[in-house]
Amino acid sequence: MAPMKNVQILRGRYYARIAVPEELRPIVGKRGLREPLGADRSTAQRNAHAVLAKFHAELDKARSQLEAGKPTLRTAAIKHYSDELLADDRSRGGVGSNAVEKINRLTAPIRANRLRLLANGLMDDEEAEALMGYAADALGSSGHAPGARGSAERRDLLRVLAEVQLDAMAASEARDAGKVTVPAPTSKQLQP
Repeated sequence: MAPMKNVQILRGRYYARIAVPEELRPIVGKRGLREPLGADRSTAQRNAHAVLAKFHAELDKARSQLEAGKPTLRTAAIKHYSDELLADDRSRGGVGSNAVEKINRLTAPIRANRLRLLANGLMDDEEAEALMGYAADALGSSGHAPGARGSAERRDLLRVLAEVQLDAMAASEARDAGKVTVPAPTSKQLQP
């Protein structure tokens, strides 16, 4: 009989063994999966298939958990929107000069136009980074955003963040106007 893959003999006994991939080790909690199959070769071969199938199911479950925990454009958008509204709340509770508020009010239309250009994909990467890179970097460092600088995923992230920033600005303007309810966000990433 030919030797079976992932079955080894140690001290006269058969064991099923699979190494856990590096990225799955924090989830599985082990470097490898191992289970005894017995001393008899035919029994070991018969049991090996079920044990190895169980190991593969455990690794598949760990891969699913890993994928579920990865940041997406949607999670980044939701986090950025809530952070912007929280920052707006904090600025309203602060005491002091209104100079920053006045400057923001004066520059808001220009910033909104730049954000619209970015959201529609009409801005080069360098300008996009200058406009919304700070938010993408902050979300990335906290594990809430996908994509490395210069990647297509990063460009998509910057466009989504521009859409979300426009929604946050609209909410802030509604609050400035004294409205109790803010307008519903228009970004697809913020829709339920």
